[in-house]
Amino acid sequence: MTFKRALIQCIFWLALALAAWLWIYLNFNFELSNQFLAGYVAELSLSLDNVFLFVILFKFFNLNEQQESRILKYGLIGAGVLRLLFILLGITVLSHFHWIVYVLGSILLYTAYKLSVKGSHSSDFNPETFIAVKLMKGFFPVSHEKGVQTFFITKDRVFYVTELFIALVTIESLDVLFAVDSIPAVLAVTSNPYIAFASNLFAIIGLRSLYFLVRNKSGEDVGLSYSMIAILAFMGLKLVLSHWIVLGTGATLSIIIGLLVSGFIFHRLKRPPLS
Repeated sequence: MTFKRALIQCIFWLALALAAWLWIYLNFNFELSNQFLAGYVAELSLSLDNVFLFVILFKFFNLNEQQESRILKYGLIGAGVLRLLFILLGITVLSHFHWIVYVLGSILLYTAYKLSVKGSHSSDFNPETFIAVKLMKGFFPVSHEKGVQTFFITKDRVFYVTELFIALVTIESLDVLFAVDSIPAVLAVTSNPYIAFASNLFAIIGLRSLYFLVRNKSGEDVGLSYSMIAILAFMGLKLVLSHWIVLGTGATLSIIIGLLVSGFIFHRLKRPPLS
């Protein structure tokens, strides 16, 4: 996929999310529509670092564009199902044990601190040592045949998993780790399961186009790592202090967008001048 086509698709998915925001506003109320938009913006900004991990992963497995598209399609379907389960579980647990909100907030604050010290998730990610890759290679014989479009093959009556399947398992395992950040973040915005899942879903369906956009720019940093750390810290504080300080959805949305824009501006100002 070319950079231009990926950019057009990213704009389309963004427009679709804004249309969903407008539909929620017209059919329900302004509060729910803002909850959706805040969750969507937060999830999308947190997803960018995950996309850089996809770039590293696919380079590691040396996949072609057809294989990448196949992995992303099945991977994003799996991510949608996992997010639904995690959101329902999170809301159910919070409804019975309110103190869990402090645990979730602490997780976000710790993640923000860790990223501020070590840098992005992708900086210390090595697919070769990732547990999903080790487990798959330990339990099943692996076919290293390049260019295959299937997840399993049989040669000489021996069942093999392909590197395509290992890449898929790795993607799904990574999404479980990503949910540690994203699910508490969206629960800091809304306790409505439909709004929480819809905001996550609209962010997820645009990740395929976002991946090709990032890949075609050779992983160029656009400064959202600063925004991601700030948003994680803000969401964590919002949860931890929720008993004493209650922020409206409008204020939450404004702060998230402000942090997003500020991170981009800070990155541009920090870049060395062109010689």
